[in-house]
Amino acid sequence: MSTPTRCGDAVALASAAKTLTTQPVFNAGQTNDAAHKPEFVDARGAYSLFNISRTTLWRLAQEGLIRSTKLRVRGSARGRRLYDCDSIRALFSNN
Repeated sequence: MSTPTRCGDAVALASAAKTLTTQPVFNAGQTNDAAHKPEFVDARGAYSLFNISRTTLWRLAQEGLIRSTKLRVRGSARGRRLYDCDSIRALFSNN
């Protein structure tokens, strides 16, 4: 592609590039709202969905107010804690 020499050429190229791009694909292959409602999230995902901090999530799970599970390799102390989104939604709907 040659470099435009005049300002009008640059504008024409920019508008042509805009018409050649495709629209973004949202909910590809899904017809319901399930793409936006995950079953389980980690602490970072819970913060982005529900604005709950990691400490509050841990406390709510320890008190039994929300369900959580830890995924890890057998015998390992470290892993990934996941929180059940339905139990978090239920907690919000009860309060």
